[in-house]
Amino acid sequence: MPTNPKSPAESWLSRNFPQQHALSAEIGTDLRSHTPIPVDVADKAFLGNLMEYAIGLSLCDRPPYLDRFRLLGEDRAGRLLGRAGYHKDGTADRNSWWRGALTPSPTGVFHAAYRLAQVNELLNPRWAGRPDPEMIARILERHPDAVHPHGSETGFERLAFDDLWTSYAGGFYAALRSYGTATAKVLLLNGLRQADFFVGTTILEVKSGRLDQGLYLTQLINQMISYALLARFDGHPVTHVAAYAIRYQRLLRFRIEPFLARLADRRLDLGKASAEFASILQDPSYRTAA
Repeated sequence: MPTNPKSPAESWLSRNFPQQHALSAEIGTDLRSHTPIPVDVADKAFLGNLMEYAIGLSLCDRPPYLDRFRLLGEDRAGRLLGRAGYHKDGTADRNSWWRGALTPSPTGVFHAAYRLAQVNELLNPRWAGRPDPEMIARILERHPDAVHPHGSETGFERLAFDDLWTSYAGGFYAALRSYGTATAKVLLLNGLRQADFFVGTTILEVKSGRLDQGLYLTQLINQMISYALLARFDGHPVTHVAAYAIRYQRLLRFRIEPFLARLADRRLDLGKASAEFASILQDPSYRTAA
């Protein structure tokens, strides 16, 4: 069976970091030693987005995803932010929210994250269209029930969320908070790539899906390499790259220089490697093909 050809970026990563297979095997062995939390929902992609939003709402002292909240309307957004544990700071700035209670209520976080996941589906429909956010905001203002009210349709998602959140709150939340101040949806290389989180000086990728095949692990390692290089290229003071595999209850964290050197099997000039990788992604012909 023919395989999809590698993109120029994937080919570059394979050439310059040939030891990925060893780390992939090591991580795979580690993950197989942990029984994954079952996720019994029909739409696992939706749950994955929901969990990423929930983690962001729990980690960030200032509310993330305000572009998504804005589409829900100011009143609804305010109620959801309040339920997720944020409070107004007393100024007239509409974005002047801050984290009140250190540990937010799971129920409040779930409701806010569920709405954000619904908005994400409106913005990224599976028919691959590109809807106008302003149009969606107008529709939701006139028809607030276009995003379904909470009810029986959230039942399975809430049960899966509770299982994953119990694990997250059992130690991973505190560990991630200890890294420093969190920022969600960090744009890299003028938006050509986007990291899930910066937490202190750690780049964090959140994975709620399966990681039981070599292909999935290779994709994850490629993401971690890419974000480490691009964060350096953009001048962010990053020191570590990490992946939180929610279902497997594992937090994998690596110091960037030894991580990249191990995968390259040589000492790297990070400035040169970062610039070279960035130039591939910025090439107009590559961006058009991608």
